[in-house]
Amino acid sequence: MKVASGMLALLCALGRVEAQEGEFQKQALQKFHDTFDSATAKDDDKAAAIVQLAQLKTPATAKALVPVLTKSAVPFRMVAARELAQFKGVSGASDALLSALRSQSNLNDKARSVRILALRGLGDLQARDAAGDVEKLLEDRNEWIAKAAIDAAGKIRARSSVAALLVAFRRIEGPEGKNEISVNPLEAELPPTSLQGILKEERGRTKPVSSRDLLREPVLGALKSITCQEFATLRDWETWWRKSKSGFTVPE
Repeated sequence: MKVASGMLALLCALGRVEAQEGEFQKQALQKFHDTFDSATAKDDDKAAAIVQLAQLKTPATAKALVPVLTKSAVPFRMVAARELAQFKGVSGASDALLSALRSQSNLNDKARSVRILALRGLGDLQARDAAGDVEKLLEDRNEWIAKAAIDAAGKIRARSSVAALLVAFRRIEGPEGKNEISVNPLEAELPPTSLQGILKEERGRTKPVSSRDLLREPVLGALKSITCQEFATLRDWETWWRKSKSGFTVPE
């Protein structure tokens, strides 16, 4: 009898905790919308509202940020994408970033920075269901998007990415690898204060001269991450893959 009473008390206590958490989440979402949807709120306040909401890493929070990723001003999309990259293990987070990557609103040149951060986030979340989308961008005409896709592929570690990375490797080892690098979209942005960290990080990187300079090492790193093999040249990688691909599985 005492055991049953104790279990009942525990269940009641857990119910109260869940109710409190639900109420806290509801208040956090309302506070976010009160600021972000306000016509009079300053841009920095709106960016801060995204960051504040993202401290609560729940499926409801990820869902609430989907419209921000696709319908708000580009700097706010960048903030949301960067925050969602930290939602590892949270249902809906990778879906939110995939929606940003696929959205027509992010396919124009002005929104390249959003796609880059979405790709980085999918990599950080190790989103296996995003592997196909990532592989399609390994040879994107914009080198910075291609690099973000390469880096993401190395973190997601899907078997299908090996062949796709070798195709990208072959391209950059050819004449196209000599192409000059375009301006980094993340440097070209004029973001609100809360994005200065992104800007500082990008400006601190070594400046590559050509596509090959930018992409060769990331491709090699991604291939090594997925296969646990290490070769220095495209020829050696292709030779190994021809011999190994039929029975290859991604090592743990």
